Amino acid sequence: MMSIAEIYISYLRRAVFSASFLPESLSWTHQDWSSFIQLCQRQATAPLVFNEVLKDAATGQIDVPSAYLTHMKSVCAHNMLSQQQFLLILHQTWSALSSSLSNPPLLLKGFALAELYPRPDLRTWGDLDVYVGPDNYHAAAQILRATFPQAIHPNEEGEDLKHYNFDFPDGNAVEMHRATMTILHPRAACVYDALEKEGVAPEHIFPLTLSSASNLQVHIPELKFNLLFTFLHAWHHFVDTGIGMKHFCDLALLAHFTAAHISAADLESYLRPNLRKLHLTEAWNMMGYICVEKLGLAPSEWVYPTEKHTNSHTITWDSWTRQQGERMFSCVMNGGSCHPSSPERVGQNKYEERDRRRHLPWLQRKLLTLKMNLMDAHYVYPYSPE
Repeated sequence: MMSIAEIYISYLRRAVFSASFLPESLSWTHQDWSSFIQLCQRQATAPLVFNEVLKDAATGQIDVPSAYLTHMKSVCAHNMLSQQQFLLILHQTWSALSSSLSNPPLLLKGFALAELYPRPDLRTWGDLDVYVGPDNYHAAAQILRATFPQAIHPNEEGEDLKHYNFDFPDGNAVEMHRATMTILHPRAACVYDALEKEGVAPEHIFPLTLSSASNLQVHIPELKFNLLFTFLHAWHHFVDTGIGMKHFCDLALLAHFTAAHISAADLESYLRPNLRKLHLTEAWNMMGYICVEKLGLAPSEWVYPTEKHTNSHTITWDSWTRQQGERMFSCVMNGGSCHPSSPERVGQNKYEERDRRRHLPWLQRKLLTLKMNLMDAHYVYPYSPE
């Protein structure tokens, strides 16, 4: 009989990559259903998984207590409503910035990645991330302050080194980025800053049509750089702020999308030297192990930069990567939560703190770039746009 975690992962694979999965009739207790729902929420994938469960309940494949059916429907509906609210902000933001800035703004992370999902409206939302770059930063801040007079924006003491927040009374937020990511380690920062400069250059950015936003035309960073950036963002969440399987879904779907536009040889020639310079080859392989072995990403769509172990059907993971990939997966599943202060952490079980104590010291010994090398720095920047 499959465990709750195994059923969760199977449903998640089906939601993300349409993997075949028909569960046996679940004879779960109320405690089992409660544990399953908490797991989905901790991993920030509740709407995705709940939608698949609701499909099976509607066809009679499984029997779900009515109270949990109501809860799942409510979560899905709330997420779709939240997306509609964000879409209004997205259209206003893009209209204001695109018509006024010398270079087009770029859509980062959540909204752009959601477009890669079979159901974009079922990906959970946090905020709207827009990259404008350092040259347009002052002008863009003034534009958005005029566009969103109702937003609560920080003063000089509240501005972040990396981005400027516009917080709305209803809980929505826009993060306007001068940089995609802040890396503190000087040597790693030099590597990343050079990659970012090339990846966000107007001649390299990638056009994307958002079907979920009435076919709004936006741009995202160059695909190879965007894949590296998305990995670094997920890695930062793992070592510092809390992670969920949502991050792995984002990474797997972006790898799938990128593989359709960039050859494996070009990706490998880009990733291999840059991951090595950032000392994150091992971390890349561990996350790739989860994307392929747990989520069902096609092996041919994940670049394994240590050796040529891939073909169209399988990856022969080395024993170290397999072992540590399983340890990372266990840490994520037993802990998991995208935002340490979010309501999704309520009810989080005893494993999270224990696993953080167990895994982070090991990671600090094994890998070179962790908290002090790769994190979104929250330092006061001595300027606030007027």
